[in-house]
Amino acid sequence: MKISNSFKNIVLLILLISFTVFCTIVAKKESSNKMKKAQIQDVQDDNLQSILKSNYTQFVKDLGDNIKDPKFRAAIRSLSSKNHVSSKNFTVDVKKLLPTQNEVDVDKSLRFPLRNNVSARNYLFCKDPIKILGVSIVTSADGKYVIDGHHRWSQVYSINPNCKMASLDLTDVTDPINALKSTQLGIAAGNDREGNDITTIPVAIVEGKNLLKISEGDLKAYVNNTITEDVLAVFTEFNSNLKTNSDVADYIWGNVKMMQTNNQPIPGAPGRGIMPQTDMAPNWVNNTVNTDIVLNKNLFLRTTSAGFTGYNLLNAFVLFLVIALF
Repeated sequence: MKISNSFKNIVLLILLISFTVFCTIVAKKESSNKMKKAQIQDVQDDNLQSILKSNYTQFVKDLGDNIKDPKFRAAIRSLSSKNHVSSKNFTVDVKKLLPTQNEVDVDKSLRFPLRNNVSARNYLFCKDPIKILGVSIVTSADGKYVIDGHHRWSQVYSINPNCKMASLDLTDVTDPINALKSTQLGIAAGNDREGNDITTIPVAIVEGKNLLKISEGDLKAYVNNTITEDVLAVFTEFNSNLKTNSDVADYIWGNVKMMQTNNQPIPGAPGRGIMPQTDMAPNWVNNTVNTDIVLNKNLFLRTTSAGFTGYNLLNAFVLFLVIALF
């Protein structure tokens, strides 16, 4: 079959344009990968490179095993200087946050506001973003995930989910597990309240019932047995229909039920025991590592060869079409 020269020229032009665009994309990706590869190799400590790729539970264990090594801590600081987390002071809607741990202690969440009328008033009539004990919670991804401060968050949510809280947000870490890793690295390379090197990963445990799973009966019984008269008076001032302990229990259960429905932990959320404890290392944010970037670099490295395979296939495909047409 004969093909006119004009048609051939049109087809050839289309092929050349397509080929040029594709080559430009591949070239940019190759250049980016080379840069990323060079940067990831800046991690001088082999243990740190390996630990970064582990699942979160193993990551925390390995971090604790290496934390006393000065060279390891120096490697974290070096990596942080090249891949630091961007953070900012932020205001977050309590009911929009998602927890990154799978258990929240009911006692640590509710005992204080049910026994302290100043706290109860602060949460019920929240006019300004709340800072419990003057400390912001830690969030990530523009206030999407709770990274540290789950019990402070659950306190406020249980009493008044319409409040806002002050947070320190790790803005450019969008993966919540990576945000936990970033925070733990900052703690590990930091100093304690006395200015000494951190030598163990701080941990905490949940002893009471899990607020994220507690039953209606258990929650209401807890409120009825815990609330004090002066706190009940604050609830009544807030809402005249909250006249008895049982009224308050019903009200708080409504908030907790909403939390259980709309604010379940992220998939694969770890337990309380291996969550970051930023209060133990006041300067932790100075040494955070953007693990989103570091781990994505490894992902890019794994896809480089696939990119070249696609490039070679297109080369062969274009050559075949040109031969067939001409």
